[in-house]
Amino acid sequence: MVCSGLVGIVVLAHVGGGWYFASAIDSRALSAEARRADLKPTYRVEVVAVGDSTVTLRTADDERIRRKGTYGIVWDGGWGIVSDTVRVEEGTTVRAFEHKQGSPLVPGMLTALDSRVYQGDPLTSHGIEFETVTYPSDAGPLSAWFVPGDGSTWFVFVHGNSLTRRDGLRVLLTAVDVGLPTLIVTYRGSEDAPDADRRLTYGKEEWHDLEAAVAFARSSGAERVILGGISMGGAVIAAFLLESPLADVVVGAVLDAPLLDFELAVEHQAKRERVPLVGLPLPGTLVATAEWLAGWRFGIDWSYTDYLSRAEELSVPLLLFHGTEDDTVPLATSEELAQKRPDLIRDFYVVVGAGHAESWNHDPTEYGRHLRAFLSERASSADATGIRGIPAASHLTRTQCTRRPSPRLSVLARGEGEGERHAG
Repeated sequence: MVCSGLVGIVVLAHVGGGWYFASAIDSRALSAEARRADLKPTYRVEVVAVGDSTVTLRTADDERIRRKGTYGIVWDGGWGIVSDTVRVEEGTTVRAFEHKQGSPLVPGMLTALDSRVYQGDPLTSHGIEFETVTYPSDAGPLSAWFVPGDGSTWFVFVHGNSLTRRDGLRVLLTAVDVGLPTLIVTYRGSEDAPDADRRLTYGKEEWHDLEAAVAFARSSGAERVILGGISMGGAVIAAFLLESPLADVVVGAVLDAPLLDFELAVEHQAKRERVPLVGLPLPGTLVATAEWLAGWRFGIDWSYTDYLSRAEELSVPLLLFHGTEDDTVPLATSEELAQKRPDLIRDFYVVVGAGHAESWNHDPTEYGRHLRAFLSERASSADATGIRGIPAASHLTRTQCTRRPSPRLSVLARGEGEGERHAG
């Protein structure tokens, strides 16, 4: 009787806990409405002092004020950019600061840091003229930012589950510098897109919207396309490359912290969670229960969103970025893609110390160098050789990181000497 009673308690605990964490999966990853709401800044970083080109910040709960990199800083009525750390003092951090727009930043204000850095649109953030274009999709009309360029190879960028085109503003300057016509697109559930109250499917449905964007590019003069995507945008690109007949016009893809297996990403994030009241780590059985319940309640197709299982079907040259401190999408998934398809990997830039989708933030200049090289090579190769133009694997360039490579990463360095090293 005692044993059966304990079993009953364990079962009830798993069902109740699984239901609770399945709801968390919905609110944090699936609900488009909840994801859009998450974009609203929470002002909790205090401004202690403002100098001619510095700002002194204090906060107890945002480690980014001490992390290497470039971030946006927003406040009620304005925004700017913080970059190099000048010095760390007791309880405060002094960083380089550039005011961009709006009211001045003054001591006593509460601010928020923004990994996307830039606010507004291409014109307000970079002074780049652009056009908002609209095109049809099976979900309804979709809009995109279009920046004109030279040639018939376009760069089409897909944002993550933040559901904002602002994700593309960090890479826009590089694409414009290369001269590529650039389209920063959106998909169903995003801001200014149809079906705003839907749940995200991590590529299973959203790839149709990328297909609509590529069709628009083709009808507007693009002969070839280079895709770029961050986080969930990588999942949308993977699904498009596997499913769409228009994938034949793609000559390369840039994947930054790509979500290549939704289930593994959920399990990766579950490592940070704790059981309510007792504070213990979530047992694997509880995580599995939550995933099963989430699939049943919200229609998640876990099998479909495992794009790594179909890696052998890919045929497009790739540039990969991923941070070692990514607590949202595991670095191991990008490593597995590189291990399975070393013939496609042009460059794998592992950024030591970078968090999720923050490889650009960690070192914008170095990120831009890798991106510019890939975009230029892919555009010129496509122009010279036709659509795909994939060379033999021996011609690919590789990138090593400063940490000791894992067995999965070692395949990238095999036969290539030491390669490049990137300091954290």
